[in-house]
Amino acid sequence: MSFLLTGLLLAALATLGVPMPRLLFATPFYIAVVANARHDFLTSTLRVAWSNAAIIIALISATVNPFPLSGLAWGIGLAAGVGVTSFLSGGRLIGMGDARLLAALAVWQGSVAPERVWWTICIALFVQVVALAVKAITSGVRFTDTLPFGPALVAGCACTDLFA
Repeated sequence: MSFLLTGLLLAALATLGVPMPRLLFATPFYIAVVANARHDFLTSTLRVAWSNAAIIIALISATVNPFPLSGLAWGIGLAAGVGVTSFLSGGRLIGMGDARLLAALAVWQGSVAPERVWWTICIALFVQVVALAVKAITSGVRFTDTLPFGPALVAGCACTDLFA
């Protein structure tokens, strides 16, 4: 239930001053990605159905938004590249669940402006480094430890929507 409230709050904050079509799609989009990030945090896996739902919502939103479609194409291209990287590396560089979640976020942000995708990724990397530092201080980190990247990606997307 908390992910529902968090998604609604992020959607409300992220859509201040944006066109109405994006506002209508922001709520289901953020509910899907926040639920997925929460699941990733708890289990280190992402749900395919929630990622696919977020991708579909982002694609529909992109077609009705008054933004240029070149950014959408750029976001889809980046997502495809990350998906191929995940497939070819066997999930060692980035997992397929994270690639699918990044696809949703790239389409969501890329439909507004391509540089927003880069901001999302940069903020997500910063959040991940901070989370790793906190984990190292509180419980110690081994070289083989992993942290789920989904919550950092969603945090990067939300920060980009809030501040860009």
